[in-house]
Amino acid sequence: FIGDGFTGGNWPHVNYWMWPDLISKGSYPILNAGESAANTRRALEVVERLSSDDVIHFEEVYIMIGVDDVIDGVPIDETLSNFEEILNALEKLGDRVYLCTLTPRKDRLQNLIENLNEHILGFQSREGVFEIINVAKSFENESLEEVLFAVDFPNKLGQELIASAVMLVNGDVTVPDCKSKIVLERNFLSKLFHTMGNKFYGLASRVE
Repeated sequence: FIGDGFTGGNWPHVNYWMWPDLISKGSYPILNAGESAANTRRALEVVERLSSDDVIHFEEVYIMIGVDDVIDGVPIDETLSNFEEILNALEKLGDRVYLCTLTPRKDRLQNLIENLNEHILGFQSREGVFEIINVAKSFENESLEEVLFAVDFPNKLGQELIASAVMLVNGDVTVPDCKSKIVLERNFLSKLFHTMGNKFYGLASRVE
């Protein structure tokens, strides 16, 4: 799982499962490479590092990135160029790659998020092992006050909406309760990628 803090949950207020953990249901190990404030350039660095190792390969790779490009004022052409490079690199990394649209915001940047989502949906015509998951559509009929913490952070219900959108694509409609805290366990993967400067890499498991 590649993304920003909405994927990694690297915030003090997060005491519930994030969407990658909801998908795994705590039944198998995952690599959650979500990093707070990561933009598409940072995601590209992560993907290139992973894909440079011939030993590392995943059955599925999920990526939801781009919010911080909007926040940082990165030109849309630069963001889309980064996406192209990310998708090229991911062809080596996973048997199946899922590119997710972005969750909504409650401020003036929402128009820019919607614009970027339109471009993300445009990647659907791209050849390869890619599939687009329109996560944003899952939020269309929801009150943002109910599903977001502060301006844009998906809360417990928001994380469930993301997971539901992803799991429906995979034919799974069961989303578990997500009251438990995330525990980041140091293991060979987290040690391997610690040199990348992201201390949040690790396997996520449920606290019983």
